[in-house]
Amino acid sequence: MEGGYEVMGKAVVVKRVKHNDIPRLFKKVAERSERAGAGYGVERAMVYVPVDTGKLRHSIKVIDNDSFGSNVRYSGYVETGTFRTRAQPYMEPAARDVAEAMPKIIRKEFKRWAFG
Repeated sequence: MEGGYEVMGKAVVVKRVKHNDIPRLFKKVAERSERAGAGYGVERAMVYVPVDTGKLRHSIKVIDNDSFGSNVRYSGYVETGTFRTRAQPYMEPAARDVAEAMPKIIRKEFKRWAFG
């Protein structure tokens, strides 16, 4: 076990952490938080995305464990609009939601690491 403590019955077992391991452990928490934030971004983008055929909604995925987006060719046109269509932003509101939720996500991932 890496660090923090573990509750065993009524006892609390402290997991020892070497001082030189702390940066590595925080990096692990940061990576998990990035993945969780990207997953939350996908959820929020799917709420905001306008749906016609559903192709755009189903294309929104986590990319490289730390970001989210769509590979549908017209996704940018929907987000920003064109000279013929109005903008229907869905990624920007989702990104705002993720930015607002990140402190909570980081705390949750840190607790998951620390308390198992």
